[in-house]
Amino acid sequence: MCDPVYRSNLKDMELSEFGGAAKVMNDSIFSAAFHPCTSRLLMAAGDNSGEVGLWIPDSDMGDNDVLLFEPHTKPVVCMAFSRSHPTDLLTLSCDGTLRSTNVKKAVFDEVPMPCVMLSMNDEIQQHLVVSIYDVRCMKESSNKPVSQLLGHSDSISGAYFSPGTGNRVLTSCLDDSIRHGMETQPWMSDLAAVWDPKKEDCFVGGQHTAASQNAGIHSWFPCLSSAVLSVTLFHPHRNALLGCNARGKMYVFTD
Repeated sequence: MCDPVYRSNLKDMELSEFGGAAKVMNDSIFSAAFHPCTSRLLMAAGDNSGEVGLWIPDSDMGDNDVLLFEPHTKPVVCMAFSRSHPTDLLTLSCDGTLRSTNVKKAVFDEVPMPCVMLSMNDEIQQHLVVSIYDVRCMKESSNKPVSQLLGHSDSISGAYFSPGTGNRVLTSCLDDSIRHGMETQPWMSDLAAVWDPKKEDCFVGGQHTAASQNAGIHSWFPCLSSAVLSVTLFHPHRNALLGCNARGKMYVFTD
């Protein structure tokens, strides 16, 4: 059953007239992250060229509240602030490097990785099955999944365990199976739905920016219908939503 308080909070989230949108990156945004701080919003983004940007609305930081760095040479496909050291931002790129930076010092250090495969070949892209592995049972010679999730009819762009119990798996696919368009253009990142880390039954997905909780759906701002928000995520602790598009622009919705 949908939580009425949570649904009300979703409806109260609006695009701020002051600092609610900014041109942060020079290229298509491929990844983004919220800093866990609740007193002020700090957001990071990584783009197709390998740049990383930090954005603090209404902060007078850098140019237009934005700081830009060039730690990578290829798309930044994943990023996250460290849970144990919130000032550290981890960024993973298709150039084969994982880097860590203290956002206060703005210095990127490479983190050694024993083995990383970031490239996707045609065979991988055509997979229609989500496989679940138990790392305790994995071997160097061969690995078999403990479970497989079937049902998709096109390429799968994302799969995530639910944040609370891990009892649910949220998958996104080009077959529009989560009931909104997942098609993208070549210059855009793949669309993928992600969980709200504060809830076990709510997720957000790109394109026309809709959040779904069980049977309930809430969409933000028809005025953004022409802007495909291919990267979306919720703040881990407060009521805030971030959306990013292929033009390097970021939108933040708050209550």
